[in-house]
Amino acid sequence: MCNKLNGKTVIVTGGSSGLGLETARTLAAQQANVIIAVRNVAKGKEVVGQLQANTRNSQIEVMHLNLASLKSVKDFSDAFHKRYESLSLLINNAGVMMPPYQFTEDQFELQFGVNHLGHFALTGHLLPMLKECPHARVVTVSSLAAHKKSMFFEDLQGEKSYRPFQYYRQSKYANLLFALRLQKLFKENNWSVKSVACHPGITKSNLLSRGEERAAKGLIYSLQERFAQSTQKGAQSILYAALDSSIQGGEYVGPQSKRRRKGDPFIDPIGEELYDEMSASRLFKLSEKLTGVYYPFSNSNA
Repeated sequence: MCNKLNGKTVIVTGGSSGLGLETARTLAAQQANVIIAVRNVAKGKEVVGQLQANTRNSQIEVMHLNLASLKSVKDFSDAFHKRYESLSLLINNAGVMMPPYQFTEDQFELQFGVNHLGHFALTGHLLPMLKECPHARVVTVSSLAAHKKSMFFEDLQGEKSYRPFQYYRQSKYANLLFALRLQKLFKENNWSVKSVACHPGITKSNLLSRGEERAAKGLIYSLQERFAQSTQKGAQSILYAALDSSIQGGEYVGPQSKRRRKGDPFIDPIGEELYDEMSASRLFKLSEKLTGVYYPFSNSNA
């Protein structure tokens, strides 16, 4: 994808606040047709009004999307197909972090269900439009938490032992595995779409707002105050993954510093170390089964 976004249609999940809002703001300023996909449509409409005024771009819209409901994901995708003819860029950004133990509408552990399965289903539903758009990209936002490589395949929903941060790590590692596995499938099936993973380092955001684990949240907030970079700076990794001309697909983009906490974005070679093909393939197959969304690749379950 080139940097000229004028007339290109893009979707940003969670685009009404935090990293999603900063990402949507930059894309709107480049005159893209920006779809802000959010649960709270009223708040989304307020943001759209502000962005339209600030960027002089009237092609910004809010659409309802609840990633904790596979029905909502399907409804959003169906509505998008009816209203738009193409999709150049999908940014899987929305997420929840460290909520008390609870489930999605479809009875998935909330973090795994929203952060991974919701985006997995969304991407699958939108693949036909992405395939038809030259140089389309899928950007999936992971986290430093993914670097622990946590996947609890024997207790995926936390039914035996739920620890909020451990299951947040699982959901963000699932994001990374999904993004890089998807790129392999694109390449093997000769699709021009590119899939990229990224993370914002430690960034000030409202990701914790839906949770109630106060002690753990207090620790995270104190770390943010000490180490975090601004939301604008954190969004640069997402924008690099979405727009930079050097991206070939399969990269892992994050801040360039010793501990990857903050800094200018770069293609981080640690992505190759974090990726595990066996886990990625198992996760992909399992995600298709859990969501009922099967990807149109002959070897997706290989």
